[in-house]
Amino acid sequence: LDSKKYKGHADYVSLVLKKGTTFKQFKTQVRDPATREYLPIFVHDLHEIPVKVNGKNYNWAMTVVGYHYMDNQNDMAKTVIKAAQAVEKEMLKTRPNIGKGIILLATNPKVAPNMAIAPALNKAGFGACTVEQLLKNSKGTSQKVLNGGTAIGRIKYIAKGVEGKIKINFNDIAIYDELPERVPIAAAIITFAPQTPLSHVNLLAKNRGTINIYTEKSLFLKKYPFKNDDLVRLDAVIGDNMIGGNANHFSIKTARPDEQISWQKEHRQLAIDIPTPQYDLAFISYFDIGKPAVQKVEYIGAKATNYALLQRRFLHRKWSETVRPGFAIPFYFYKETIELSKAKPLIDSFLSKKNNLSDKEKKAFLANIRKTIKKGDVSGNLIRQVRAVCAKYFINTKIRLRSSTNCEDLAQFNGAGLYDSKGFRTAQTSDDSLKKALLKVYASLWNEAAFDEREFYGIEHRKTAMAILINEAYDDEWANGVAISQPNGDKKTIAIYINTQKGEHLVTNPKQGELAEAISFLRADSDWYNIEQQSSIGKVFEGKQELRKLLFDLRDLTAEIHTLLIDEKEGIDEKEGNHEKGRTKKPNEKKGYGVDIEFKILKTTSPTNETTYKLYIKQARLLGVVLPE
Repeated sequence: LDSKKYKGHADYVSLVLKKGTTFKQFKTQVRDPATREYLPIFVHDLHEIPVKVNGKNYNWAMTVVGYHYMDNQNDMAKTVIKAAQAVEKEMLKTRPNIGKGIILLATNPKVAPNMAIAPALNKAGFGACTVEQLLKNSKGTSQKVLNGGTAIGRIKYIAKGVEGKIKINFNDIAIYDELPERVPIAAAIITFAPQTPLSHVNLLAKNRGTINIYTEKSLFLKKYPFKNDDLVRLDAVIGDNMIGGNANHFSIKTARPDEQISWQKEHRQLAIDIPTPQYDLAFISYFDIGKPAVQKVEYIGAKATNYALLQRRFLHRKWSETVRPGFAIPFYFYKETIELSKAKPLIDSFLSKKNNLSDKEKKAFLANIRKTIKKGDVSGNLIRQVRAVCAKYFINTKIRLRSSTNCEDLAQFNGAGLYDSKGFRTAQTSDDSLKKALLKVYASLWNEAAFDEREFYGIEHRKTAMAILINEAYDDEWANGVAISQPNGDKKTIAIYINTQKGEHLVTNPKQGELAEAISFLRADSDWYNIEQQSSIGKVFEGKQELRKLLFDLRDLTAEIHTLLIDEKEGIDEKEGNHEKGRTKKPNEKKGYGVDIEFKILKTTSPTNETTYKLYIKQARLLGVVLPE
């Protein structure tokens, strides 16, 4: 695939193979041998510079991209051999004398595939070595600038084995012995392990505009003997090919604090900026009769805002029943609750000290914040307002209090699964139980995983706030699923992908071995669809004539929600002037977003045994490009 055109294997599978998968779904189709559909590889053409390893020449090499595979060593060896044989078979079509290739493996025994499988590869006729050995034997470049530019920050060395234990931020130039599992927000990244243009490190570096370099450790340390926390300026210029090309070049020199301040002001786009919460709305927002002016992320969070958009759009139309009544508890009550619980001084103290705390101390501090909030109180005013909603709209039924922050479900930051939601039955729950449910949702803003994710993306914690979306909860789902829209190559039409599963077996987080039913419409106006994959549990839409209308309703709903959310995003960008530098925005020009919609299907049987299937939309959000998280 063209690495300049497609952002990695997952992007290619989603957009070119028309699978519509997110990166999270792609990982499950790669890592787990029980559900594996793809094995991402790189093939290196060495026929102009044959490499000699252990006395044998090789004209091509293959790398299996690291995805934290769940295979044991024996199965990993079989999988790699199968891939290498497939590559060899393809190459023999155009180069009959190409010969066996050499497989590039990791030295780290915790990474798969690693050098432990070399004997099995040798037995099958393939060579094996590390990338470092290949570069040395091919007289390849000892350094490579994969993403260039200028950065000013403090040197931070991260030794092998402690990649996940050292926190990196926008002030740092991170230097790794090995490739990190996750790529932090940093001023620049340097690795002593070779990278490729499509490595996860480089994909995210390019997406963020971060300098990214690999270089040989001994040469680097000899030339640049800087110590941890030394403030430096890094200038990097992109050169030619990884193997056999001209060496790229970069330089490092001492910098001043005022230079760093100026540089950071110019490059703050690397950190994600979230909407500033507004705390002056002291009433629950009713989506059907409330004012759209306050049904915004700044007042009720992104999840509730998106749901309000859907309800207003479909309120008096044929699909009105698909979006059930929704309500939002605004940020005002989160602020009130934090003050009533006396958690605010604790939060302020934590945020002022966090950079000097150990991971263990941070964990304990966050646990104490949550405990303090849960032991606190909510106002009688809030309890009365929630009860009023339940008495009018949710009599003797089950509702869900769903987290709706200003730091999730955003186009630039998903944040899915970081915060807690709670349900209760309106007729059976006491005011005290309702209070405890509200406090648990509020406390989850300070979940350890949520804090770490915000820290990772440079989000300002003091700007975060929790609103709550109230809507009906359902027992006994007949099926659930996800519908995704993706722009087609013509940038005028969209494709739609629908993954469904029987009952409450999750599509978003499937258990090992579970496969969802997958259907694709290559265009939103197409009456033809493809069954891409059958469910391992039971058919949903496939072969069921009684569900055909519902399937096409879902197609049309997805297309309409796609337009609705993108028009809303474009309207906000237009209002705030968020245009790309140096370019004029054309009327109605759409960015490359899709949408991600969660839905459920309920089945009812009348006293006369007449069966009815009903579709309900649970939530919808903008979906960015398919990239590693």
